[in-house]
Amino acid sequence: EEAREAYIEGQDPAKLDDFLDADITYHRIICKMSPNDLFVYAYDMARPALYEYMKRLIGERSRSWIRKAKAQESGTDIHRRVCNALQERDIHKCLKEYENIIDYQVLF
Repeated sequence: EEAREAYIEGQDPAKLDDFLDADITYHRIICKMSPNDLFVYAYDMARPALYEYMKRLIGERSRSWIRKAKAQESGTDIHRRVCNALQERDIHKCLKEYENIIDYQVLF
């Protein structure tokens, strides 16, 4: 979240790289929660493509984040809500938040 906020505030390309690295690492940790080493390996192999995809996607979403920040709209980061649901061991809440991540319309 800190890396995202730093990027939103400054729109600095270096901050975008920091944000992307943090985001990619976060998702790798989620993969590692699986007992399947092949899943982690596949994620690692897809990492360069994911990085480029996320760079484009974040560029698109950042306009919405900046608009919300200027309007001082509050809210918890969608990834934080997934993490909280995992910590609470609430699979139904986790799946709902995960579906919100996949449904990109919810994020704009």
